Amino acid sequence: MKYKITIKKDICIGCGVCEINSPDLFKVSEKESISEPLAEVEDANLEKGMMVARMCPVGAIELFDSEGKKVA
Repeated sequence: MKYKITIKKDICIGCGVCEINSPDLFKVSEKESISEPLAEVEDANLEKGMMVARMCPVGAIELFDSEGKKVA
């Protein structure tokens, strides 16, 4: 299963904690100074994606399953 990453751009502060801990999934845009997801999360990386979502200091990262159910 794949999980979609969404970033609440209105609250993201661009601190980079997501990119530092998971550069394969996140990149902070130099242009906008906010995080951008680079890929969907595969089952094998779900725990990693959930961990990074929990680490976000403002709660801007969310993960959703293929049915739209929020998992993080």
